[in-house]
Order: sequence, then structure tokens, then C-alpha cells
Amino acid sequence: MENHKENEMLTQFNEATFAALCENEGQMEHEIRHLKDELKFRLGVVHENAQLRDKMKAFLYNLEENKFLKNELKELKKDLNVKTVFSETWKKQQEDYLKLKKQMELVTKDRELLSKELEHYKHKCLALRKKSKDVEVTLSEEKEKLKVRVHVLEMEVEKLQKENSTLKDNAMIAKSHRGEIVQKDRELLKEKKRCCDLEEQVEKMTKEQEASETPKIVVQVHQVSEYQVTKEFERNMELSDKLMTTKQQLVKTKRQLEKKDQVIEEKQKECEDLKHSMSRLLPPERLEEIPKCKWTIRDQSKKIQALTGAMNMYQSKAEEYKKEKEILADKAENNKKLYLLERMKNLDLREALKKSGVKQPGKNKAGVTELPSIFSEQELKEQDKTRKTSTIQLPPISSSFKLQAEAKSVHTRTKKIVYLSTQKSDQTPANENIQRKSKGKLHHICLPPISTKPQAKQNDDTTAFMTESGH
Repeated sequence: MENHKENEMLTQFNEATFAALCENEGQMEHEIRHLKDELKFRLGVVHENAQLRDKMKAFLYNLEENKFLKNELKELKKDLNVKTVFSETWKKQQEDYLKLKKQMELVTKDRELLSKELEHYKHKCLALRKKSKDVEVTLSEEKEKLKVRVHVLEMEVEKLQKENSTLKDNAMIAKSHRGEIVQKDRELLKEKKRCCDLEEQVEKMTKEQEASETPKIVVQVHQVSEYQVTKEFERNMELSDKLMTTKQQLVKTKRQLEKKDQVIEEKQKECEDLKHSMSRLLPPERLEEIPKCKWTIRDQSKKIQALTGAMNMYQSKAEEYKKEKEILADKAENNKKLYLLERMKNLDLREALKKSGVKQPGKNKAGVTELPSIFSEQELKEQDKTRKTSTIQLPPISSSFKLQAEAKSVHTRTKKIVYLSTQKSDQTPANENIQRKSKGKLHHICLPPISTKPQAKQNDDTTAFMTESGH
């Protein structure tokens, strides 16, 4: 029952609610329509707002873009100004470059021409130098010849001057003789006049004597003996002969003097011509430089002689050093051969001991087999003294005279042996691993341990040692 009542109540409630809902539904529909209209209006407004916002955003974006574009435009203007300036400078630089290029081409052409001319002038200079050397040689020869000729001419001039002075002296003597002859002629004329007067007086006297035939009257006249007259006559004749001869000699000497004056004038002309030719050949500056060049050539020749002497000395020393080097190389080869022979003997002994079955000693004795010594006691004592004073070294394998100290390792049949090649090759050879011991009277050689290498490897080691010894 309760359920039935509840159901009825529910139905009533549902009906009331349904009626209210229907009423409300009309209102709601009206409200919904109103709301739809509002919603449409609001949606339109929202859409418009959105459009306006979009437009605003676009406008703002455009504004920003405009600002950005303005900035870009300014930058572009700046760039354009810079580029215009750059283009102008570039054009100027290009024009300058073209000018420089043209100048460079011209310079290169000039350089090529100048290089060709330089080569041509170099060849010309070489030819001119050769010619100048030849000309200098010929000039020096001609100068020497001219000097000799000038010296000969000077000697001839001196000789002619001496002859001229002697001839002048002779002329002075002849003039003095001429004066004497003139005086004598005057005296002769006086004497002749006196003789004539005396002869006239004698004739008159003779005529008067004949006419009157009176005794002789002595005429008081200055008596002149015939002897004196004859003597004076002879003297006058001699003086006249001398005068004639002196006149002839004077004529001859005049002719000789004229000839010699002509010769002297010719020689002087030749000397002047030679001086002119010398002045044409070389200027005075060069002539002043010639003795300096001669002095420099002498100094250089002396230096060259000294250098040649030093070079010959050094060459002789080098030859001596080469001979010593060859001798030392021969000694080194002989020592090396002896060393190899001793090594081969020791190896043969080791092989023989190995075959005979001799046991090696322990580690305390350093793996050494003792054998009787080959050397005598005195030799061993001397070797011990040398070993105490000097280091044990092997002979140098290289044939060089002076080598730096190097440590090399060589594989032999028995063991790797370290040896030293020192600066002096004539030192006593000895092995570092080989040691000599003296116990009482018995002296033994300590050999290294015997290795168990195959025969092929031993042969390879010996060939390697021999090849290394050649270097």
C-alpha cells in the first residue's frame, strides 16, 4: 500500500512538475531565443572585437615593421652612402689602378728594354774592358818604348849640347886667333911699307953714288937685318896659313852647328809630338793613378806570393797528414786482422773444448773456462801494467784518422761485444769481456762462455761484423 501511495505521490509530483516544466519550457524557449539573439550579437561583437584585435595587432605589427623598415631604410641609406662613397673611391682606385697598370706595363716594357740594353751594354763593357786591358798593355809597352826613346833622345841632345859647347869654345878661340892675325897683318903692312921706303932710299943712294962717284955715305936709318925680315915673313906666312885653316874650320863648324841645330829642332819636335800623343792617350789623372796602381799590384803580388807560400806549406802538411793517415789506416787494418785471427783461434779452441766435453764453471766464476796462456811472463806483466794505467779498448774499425768516441755493439759467434772507437787509432787493442788473470806461476786467459748458436747464424754474424768493420 505504501508503495502504491508513493507511486501516486510520485505521479502527482511528476505531473505538477511536468506542467511547471511546460510553462517554464515556453519561458525557457523565449529566454533561449533571447539568449541566442544575445549570443549571436555577442558572438558578432566578439568576432568584431577579434577582427579589431587582429587588425590592431596587424596595425601594431605594421607599425613595428614600419619602424624596423625605417631603421632598415636608414641603415640602407647609410649603406648606400657608404657604398656610393666606396663606389666612388673604388672607381677612383680603379682609375688609379688602370693608370698604375698602364704605368706598370710601360715600366715592364722599359725594364725589358733596359734589361736587353743592360745585357748588350754588359757585353760591350766586357769587350771594352778587354780592349782597355789590351790598350793598357799596349800603352804600357808604348810608354816603355817612348821612355827608352826619350832617354836616347835626351842622351843625344846632351851629346849635341856638349859638342855645341865645344864648338863655341873653338869659335871663341878662333875669334881670338883672328884678332891676333889681324894685328899681325897690320904689323906686316907697316913692315912692308918700311921695307919699301928703305928700298927707295937705297936706290936713291946708289944713283947718287954712281953720279958723284963719291965714297959711300952711311945712311942713318933704322937698320933691319935680312934674317929678321925673313923670319918675320915666314912667321907671317905661317899665320896666314893658320888663318886660312881656321877660316875653313870655322866654315865647317858653322855647317856642322847648323846641321846639329836642325837635328836638335827635329828631335825637339819629335819630343813635343810624343808628349802630345802621350797627353792624348791618357789624361794626367790616369797618369797619376798609374804609379798607385803599380804599387797596389806590387802589394797584391807580394800578398799572393805570401799566400802561395802558405798554401804550399799547408799542402805539404796535408800530404804529410795524408801519409800518416794511410800509415795509421794500414796499422789499424793489420791490428784488426790480428784481432780477428785471435778471435777465430779462440773460437776454434772453444769448439774443441765443447767437443771434448769440458764443463763450464758456475755463476761465481762468470762463465769462464781457463786455458794455459800463450804469452810469456814478461809480456803478461807489461800488459798488466798497461791495463792498469790505460783503459781496455778495441781497435777502431773505421779507417778515419780522428773519430769521436762511440760505443758500438757487434754480434760475433759467441756474444755481443761492446767496443770503443777513440780519437787515436794506434792504441793497444783489447776486449772488454776478455780478462787476464795471474795465479802464482800459471797465467791463464779468461774466455767468454760458449754459445750454442747454429752454424748459419754464426756465419751471418761474422758477415755482419765484417760489413760493419768496413764502414
